Amino acid sequence: MNTPPAQKETPEPIPVSEVKNIYEANIKKLPGDLLLKAILSDKAVTGAVGSLLFWGIINLAAWFYFKQDMMSALIGINAPDDAFNTLLYGGAVISISMLVLGLAGVAARTRIICWMDGISLLVLGIWNLAHNFLLTAALKPYGYTIENPGVFWIILGIIQIIWGIRQLLRFKSSGAMPPGITSTVKNNTREKLRRMVQTPVSIKKGRLKFSITGGFPFHKKKHFTMWLLPHKALCIENELNDYFEIVRKSLRGGYFADKRVVINDSNNITRKLEFEPSSLSGFNNWLVSDGIEDSKINTGPDSTPQKTVEARIITGLAPAENVIFNDYEKMTADNGSLHMDDIIARLTKKHDFDRGYVTGAIEKGKNLKKSYSDFNSRHRSNMTEDFKIKSELDSSIEEMEDDQMIPDLAPAENVIFNDFKKIVKENNNLQTKDILLKLVKKHDFNLQYVTEAIEKGIRKHKRTQVSR
Repeated sequence: MNTPPAQKETPEPIPVSEVKNIYEANIKKLPGDLLLKAILSDKAVTGAVGSLLFWGIINLAAWFYFKQDMMSALIGINAPDDAFNTLLYGGAVISISMLVLGLAGVAARTRIICWMDGISLLVLGIWNLAHNFLLTAALKPYGYTIENPGVFWIILGIIQIIWGIRQLLRFKSSGAMPPGITSTVKNNTREKLRRMVQTPVSIKKGRLKFSITGGFPFHKKKHFTMWLLPHKALCIENELNDYFEIVRKSLRGGYFADKRVVINDSNNITRKLEFEPSSLSGFNNWLVSDGIEDSKINTGPDSTPQKTVEARIITGLAPAENVIFNDYEKMTADNGSLHMDDIIARLTKKHDFDRGYVTGAIEKGKNLKKSYSDFNSRHRSNMTEDFKIKSELDSSIEEMEDDQMIPDLAPAENVIFNDFKKIVKENNNLQTKDILLKLVKKHDFNLQYVTEAIEKGIRKHKRTQVSR
């Protein structure tokens, strides 16, 4: 997350109004927490039931296949009739128990079946793995031994143990599925989700894509779709086997330069996300955008819940940045001897932001404040300055092309300059300061950039006129 300054490119923040429209729209599209949990739990139970029935049938079929050979080998041994019954029928009993559990899971549909699946596979795998060794120990008192142990049972046992551990890791928490949700609702929502996870990346709609490689025992790549919400990101595996949430508060203001992102989810589980390039850009935009929770920030534990910092609004700063910068100025005014590192540490702790975000907000505020100061000094006399700027454009401003592109201007500067000319033509009595503020708001650039773009455009335009 700590990116060298040379590599860091600050994403363009999304205004609060757009954040509200985009991210709140996703809340309405996505199922609620309980419904989503019910859908994924339902699929997990179905998978566990299938696993119990599959391995129960496989093991029972293998037992029937090898049963006659085992019984023939034990016939000539002078031992009590029931001496080897446990070893003979143990595998069959475990297999039948798994089939019974699987059938019970079909009826009960409870998440405990997922645990039973993992535990049963471990028991069955250990039994099959240890069977030859147990049989050798049982035959030893009668003077017999097994020269060629059955490799099939050893291999089968290892596979079942691995699968059982995998199932237990997958279902770490047990418990009943959320009650009161009908099958019809779950089925309809499940189909809707299946269609939603197939849709492509769309930063404008707050829908991103990434993958996670992992899993026991073999690393497998799982693909996820992420929906950005005002306070969190909801991540659903495209196969609907898993989902988790990322809380924005713990990351906001951060920036990731590498597409491989390591973060902790809402349950404090470390996740290693590999974003698609366009999705990484959208994720960074979300982290620095003016989230709804940033419009007002609590002043800290020493204040009442209703009391918030009333920030002096500086155009170009996000709401959270405004609050941080105002707090910085207040701390500096109250205690001029306080070291900058101490101020940043206090603000980081107070507002629960990333240190880099706090530092950036202060620097950004300083630059914008200086920009405003320079602007005010240049425009103390609005009427004189208005006359100067407008007269420098041209005496025949009506003859200027509305969308003239000046080669020496950047694309953004061209747009700003053309908008400036249009506003002057339509509102000749509007003060230059008001025009600049309108352009700052419209294009979401800082005041200094807009002012310089216009002054640069005037100079370039005059040269073009002279050359003609």
